[in-house]
Amino acid sequence: MPNPWIILAVVLALAGCLIGGEMFGHKNGVAEQAVADQAQFDTINRALEKQKVDAAEILAKDNADNLALMAERDQLKTNLEKQREDNRKATDDLRRKYAGVGLRFKPEQSGRSGLGGGCTTGAGTDAAGDGTAATVQLPDALAANLRRLAADCDELNDDYRKAYDYARAVK
Repeated sequence: MPNPWIILAVVLALAGCLIGGEMFGHKNGVAEQAVADQAQFDTINRALEKQKVDAAEILAKDNADNLALMAERDQLKTNLEKQREDNRKATDDLRRKYAGVGLRFKPEQSGRSGLGGGCTTGAGTDAAGDGTAATVQLPDALAANLRRLAADCDELNDDYRKAYDYARAVK
């Protein structure tokens, strides 16, 4: 019969080898998995870095395009505003030119003057009927109101033209 101490030593040596092998295998397995995981992380990080570089290039290009478009639109607005000012100056010049001139007209010489009320002769014709029409001048208050209305229309036209030209150019 073999010595029990030898059997115990062999069993302990086997248990030690099994435990040591398990620990060594576990340690190596964890290290191998860490290396494999790190390789995957490195691949993912490289892909993310490439995406970041691509996104930065796209953003820089879009920002440059937007800046160019904004500069172009600012130039367009400046040109339209200059054109609007030129139109206003021309309108103001005409307004000043005609400000002192009275508004006059000659009534029609037909049987109907358009004045209503069944009038058979034109306004301003004399009783003798010499065939010449008298020139009629509008009252100053009415002429001033008409001029103000024309000036408002001219200003609205200038503003409309600027907005219309901008809308057409921006398409």
